[in-house]
Amino acid sequence: MIERGQVKHDSQNIYYRSTIGAAEAGSTLELGITLKTKEDIRQVLLRVWREGQGEKLYPLATSDDMDAEEKFYKGRIQLPETGCLIWYYFIIATVTGTKFYGNNPEQLGGVGELYDQAPPSYQITVYDAGAKTPDWAKHAVMYQIFPDRFCRVGDKLIEKRGAVFHASWQDDPCYYKDPDTKEIVAYDFFGGNLRGIESKLPYLKDLGINTIYLNPVFESESNHHYDTGDYLKIDPILGTNDDFRHLVETAKQMGIRIILDGVFSHTGSNSRYFNRMGQYDTVGAYQSKSSPYYEWYNFRNFPNDYESWWNFDTLPDVKEDDAFLYGFHHPQTGQRAPSLARRGHQRLASRRHRRTACGIFAGVLQGAQGNEPRSADDRRGLGGCVAQGRVWPAARIPLRS
Repeated sequence: MIERGQVKHDSQNIYYRSTIGAAEAGSTLELGITLKTKEDIRQVLLRVWREGQGEKLYPLATSDDMDAEEKFYKGRIQLPETGCLIWYYFIIATVTGTKFYGNNPEQLGGVGELYDQAPPSYQITVYDAGAKTPDWAKHAVMYQIFPDRFCRVGDKLIEKRGAVFHASWQDDPCYYKDPDTKEIVAYDFFGGNLRGIESKLPYLKDLGINTIYLNPVFESESNHHYDTGDYLKIDPILGTNDDFRHLVETAKQMGIRIILDGVFSHTGSNSRYFNRMGQYDTVGAYQSKSSPYYEWYNFRNFPNDYESWWNFDTLPDVKEDDAFLYGFHHPQTGQRAPSLARRGHQRLASRRHRRTACGIFAGVLQGAQGNEPRSADDRRGLGGCVAQGRVWPAARIPLRS
């Protein structure tokens, strides 16, 4: 039986994969695998699929002498004409049985592993043909900031439900769980804020930084802010909407661009839109099927069973083709999908409520996970953005005044 160490595919090596990283829609991709064994190989197959679109099995061929101990099998696949995610792994049939070769257990890509059953899959990110990234981003020197842990200006204590504040920057980070449910009941905060970031702009400029990537800053329950509660409001613990505007304007004057992590693939369960805890003055999707936000979410069994990001029920997934996301995706155009206005976001298209950051990072990393991608439409991001997301130049951020 063929064993580990006798098989190799490396998704980050052009010898095994002709295009490393994302590939253009409609292009051809060559994939290969090396087998080092004297065992009789009956067939080597490449299983390729796209969620909801079926699968294909490609027989791989070798030009090596069949008596050679080491042989390289390869084949070509035609990528779809539109952006999406494609998944693949290898099936190796020998006289003594069948083995599978797929992504490594960490699902990081690169060199994989041999398995006895269907393995974790490799991912191919397919981007729309002709897609162009902003020229400034190609040579940007970027600095990522987790706002709560970077710098604080001022000593005012901001009231926040369920928050635990550290008195010293030297404290170890921590969080608090309910002993019965194991859910987090309180997050810790060090008090970093937007004014603190602004105070460090000269320091960042001296480092040669010309782009700042901000982790989420919208109002939310947690310290990481990926559980958005209100897309139109800066979290008070980080500052005000005016603080954000001033930060962006000051950075622009210094030649520094700012990218926001928008987090539009899911919201927080404790949000204006879902409102599971009833802490907002809106009728959330969790509370009523007649909620204006109900259609944003995928309920399997209302109200407690719904799709969520990696099955964290505090991060309910949204339908990424909904008018809500269209509005956040294209606010600079002034266009709205027909149902957007009645969903309470009329201001998204209002120019007087826009403030400019250089872009929005609108996706989250969707790495290969298990054997199949989890949710609909191949986990495509907004408007064709896939996997890590997309940066839109001159994106406009609508804020609550």
